[in-house]
Amino acid sequence: MRRISTAGVLFAALAVLIAGSAQAAPATEIRGSYVNNVGCVPRDVKPHADPTKFDVTCYVGSTYTGGLVGHTAGHMRVTVDTVTGNMSGTADEWFYGRYPGDDGSYGGIHFTASFSIDGKTNSLRGTGKIVGGTCSFTGSKGTLSFDGFDVYGGFIWQLTRPNPKPVSSPTCNPIDPVPVP
Repeated sequence: MRRISTAGVLFAALAVLIAGSAQAAPATEIRGSYVNNVGCVPRDVKPHADPTKFDVTCYVGSTYTGGLVGHTAGHMRVTVDTVTGNMSGTADEWFYGRYPGDDGSYGGIHFTASFSIDGKTNSLRGTGKIVGGTCSFTGSKGTLSFDGFDVYGGFIWQLTRPNPKPVSSPTCNPIDPVPVP
């Protein structure tokens, strides 16, 4: 019969307690609004398999206010229906700026999203995923949703950061290259 030391039992119990108490940081809900001030600057326009549609790849950018203060830069792939005016597509963007909610977080947040725009009302709906970041947002994850119109609207982000300590802007360069399709 093998004998287990008291120190070994204490070490095992401590390891279980630490593992049980280690939980992911809670998501922070961040709300605000955006203005699409760059629009969709076309890079490429191609015919679609359906002759009533065409596909566009474009550069985009928006200004954010409220829970996030800054701007986005990225690109979108959009399918446009020439009969209905409806549009749908995907976006790959970076937000650059700050989160005023914790007195100083600054950097970039990378997100991808899918969206649709109703051709009659220009109303926009979209959802996305936060896939990383720089500076105060390094390692960020989460989800986002946005609605409104194609030129302005609101957003709600569920942001989780592994280390949500503010990083001052002079000590960090938040720019990460925006991927080009």
